[in-house]
Amino acid sequence: MANIATNLDQVYKALLIKPIPQEKIAEQYVNLAKVRGENPTWKVKRRLEEDPLGSLQMIFAGYRGCGKSTELNKLSNEIEDDFLILKFSVI
Repeated sequence: MANIATNLDQVYKALLIKPIPQEKIAEQYVNLAKVRGENPTWKVKRRLEEDPLGSLQMIFAGYRGCGKSTELNKLSNEIEDDFLILKFSVI
């Protein structure tokens, strides 16, 4: 049984899900808006632009590996000329 656990740990590490780095978005990003039924990046961008006072607060929730950080990296690339982007992690 210990051998199976070791093998599963190795598989887990090999398939570790990480966001697409901001500098690689253009070459690796796959637009899933068609299957999601919406474009989350566009919706967030629009809400930011509609909030001139800068009081908008949002929570990005979802299971691990669903694309939260990747979508935020893509959004950051799209709005960096219009907004000050500050990144931090709470992990």
